[in-house]
Amino acid sequence: MAKQDVDEALFEVPTVKTMIALHDNYEPVVTEEEDVTREEIQEEWAFLDAVIDTKVYKRTAASSKAAAAAAKQQQQQQKNNNSSKRTTTAAATAAVVVATTAAATIYAAALKIATIAAVGTRAIK
Repeated sequence: MAKQDVDEALFEVPTVKTMIALHDNYEPVVTEEEDVTREEIQEEWAFLDAVIDTKVYKRTAASSKAAAAAAKQQQQQQKNNNSSKRTTTAAATAAVVVATTAAATIYAAALKIATIAAVGTRAIK
Protein backbone atom coordinates (compact mmCIF):
# COMPACT_ATOMS: atom_id res chain seq x y z
CA MET A 1 0.00 0.00 0.00
CA ALA A 2 1.44 3.33 -1.06
CA LYS A 3 1.08 6.56 0.88
CA GLN A 4 -1.28 7.90 -1.78
CA ASP A 5 -3.65 4.99 -1.02
CA VAL A 6 -4.15 6.22 2.56
CA ASP A 7 -6.47 9.03 3.61
CA GLU A 8 -4.21 12.07 4.08
CA ALA A 9 -6.06 13.00 7.28
CA LEU A 10 -4.57 9.93 8.96
CA PHE A 11 -1.10 11.42 8.63
CA GLU A 12 -2.25 14.28 10.87
CA VAL A 13 -3.20 11.99 13.78
CA PRO A 14 -0.72 13.06 16.50
CA THR A 15 0.72 9.59 17.15
CA VAL A 16 1.17 8.91 13.42
CA LYS A 17 2.59 12.35 12.70
CA THR A 18 5.12 12.19 15.52
CA MET A 19 6.05 8.59 14.66
CA ILE A 20 6.77 9.56 11.05
CA ALA A 21 9.06 12.31 12.33
CA LEU A 22 11.15 9.60 14.06
CA HIS A 23 11.81 7.60 10.91
CA ASP A 24 14.92 9.53 9.87
CA ASN A 25 16.39 9.64 13.39
CA TYR A 26 18.11 6.27 13.41
CA GLU A 27 21.09 4.74 11.67
CA PRO A 28 19.90 1.57 9.89
CA VAL A 29 23.27 -0.15 10.36
CA VAL A 30 23.36 -1.09 14.04
CA THR A 31 27.15 -1.41 14.14
CA GLU A 32 27.64 2.24 13.20
CA GLU A 33 27.67 4.83 15.98
CA GLU A 34 24.85 7.28 15.77
CA ASP A 35 24.86 11.00 16.42
CA VAL A 36 21.74 12.25 18.16
CA THR A 37 20.67 15.85 17.89
CA ARG A 38 18.60 17.74 20.41
CA GLU A 39 15.90 18.00 17.73
CA GLU A 40 15.76 14.18 17.51
CA ILE A 41 15.42 13.92 21.27
CA GLN A 42 12.58 16.45 21.14
CA GLU A 43 10.91 14.35 18.42
CA GLU A 44 11.16 11.25 20.63
CA TRP A 45 9.56 13.08 23.54
CA ALA A 46 6.87 14.52 21.27
CA PHE A 47 6.00 10.97 20.22
CA LEU A 48 5.84 9.77 23.82
CA ASP A 49 3.66 12.77 24.73
CA ALA A 50 1.34 11.92 21.82
CA VAL A 51 1.07 8.31 23.01
CA ILE A 52 0.39 9.39 26.58
CA ASP A 53 -2.38 11.65 25.28
CA THR A 54 -4.26 8.75 23.62
CA LYS A 55 -7.51 7.27 24.94
CA VAL A 56 -5.83 3.86 25.25
CA TYR A 57 -3.11 5.20 27.51
CA LYS A 58 -5.56 7.24 29.57
CA ARG A 59 -7.78 4.18 30.06
CA THR A 60 -4.77 2.12 31.09
CA ALA A 61 -3.69 4.77 33.58
CA ALA A 62 -7.24 5.03 34.95
CA SER A 63 -7.40 1.24 35.33
CA SER A 64 -4.11 1.33 37.17
CA LYS A 65 -5.40 3.99 39.56
CA ALA A 66 -8.62 2.04 40.10
CA ALA A 67 -6.66 -1.13 40.80
CA ALA A 68 -4.48 0.72 43.29
CA ALA A 69 -7.55 2.17 45.04
CA ALA A 70 -9.19 -1.27 45.17
CA ALA A 71 -6.01 -2.79 46.58
CA LYS A 72 -5.80 -0.08 49.23
CA GLN A 73 -9.45 -0.61 50.17
CA GLN A 74 -9.01 -4.37 50.33
CA GLN A 75 -5.92 -4.01 52.49
CA GLN A 76 -7.80 -1.71 54.84
CA GLN A 77 -10.67 -4.21 55.09
CA GLN A 78 -8.23 -7.00 55.82
CA LYS A 79 -6.56 -4.89 58.46
CA ASN A 80 -9.93 -4.17 60.04
CA ASN A 81 -10.93 -7.85 59.89
CA ASN A 82 -7.51 -8.96 61.13
CA SER A 83 -7.57 -11.71 58.51
CA SER A 84 -4.91 -14.41 58.53
CA LYS A 85 -4.92 -14.33 54.71
CA ARG A 86 -3.86 -10.69 54.70
CA THR A 87 -0.29 -11.22 53.50
CA THR A 88 -1.19 -13.55 50.63
CA THR A 89 -4.08 -11.39 49.37
CA ALA A 90 -2.13 -8.16 49.73
CA ALA A 91 0.78 -9.64 47.78
CA ALA A 92 -1.55 -10.82 45.01
CA THR A 93 -3.27 -7.43 44.88
CA ALA A 94 0.06 -5.63 44.81
CA ALA A 95 1.17 -7.84 41.92
CA VAL A 96 -1.94 -6.87 39.95
CA VAL A 97 -1.35 -3.18 40.62
CA VAL A 98 2.29 -3.43 39.64
CA ALA A 99 1.43 -5.32 36.44
CA THR A 100 -1.23 -2.78 35.46
CA THR A 101 1.03 0.17 36.17
CA ALA A 102 3.85 -1.48 34.28
CA ALA A 103 1.60 -2.00 31.26
CA ALA A 104 0.81 1.72 31.13
CA THR A 105 4.45 2.67 31.48
CA ILE A 106 5.62 0.11 28.96
CA TYR A 107 3.04 1.26 26.43
CA ALA A 108 4.55 4.74 26.49
CA ALA A 109 8.21 3.77 26.62
CA ALA A 110 8.56 0.48 24.74
CA LEU A 111 9.15 1.96 21.32
CA LYS A 112 11.81 4.35 22.55
CA ILE A 113 13.59 1.68 24.58
CA ALA A 114 13.51 -0.87 21.77
CA THR A 115 14.81 1.62 19.24
CA ILE A 116 17.63 2.82 21.45
CA ALA A 117 18.57 -0.79 22.28
CA ALA A 118 18.58 -1.68 18.59
CA VAL A 119 20.96 1.09 17.58
CA GLY A 120 23.24 0.88 20.61
CA THR A 121 24.95 3.83 22.25
CA ARG A 122 24.28 7.15 20.60
CA ALA A 123 26.23 10.35 21.14
CA ILE A 124 24.33 13.62 21.49
CA LYS A 125 25.69 16.43 19.32
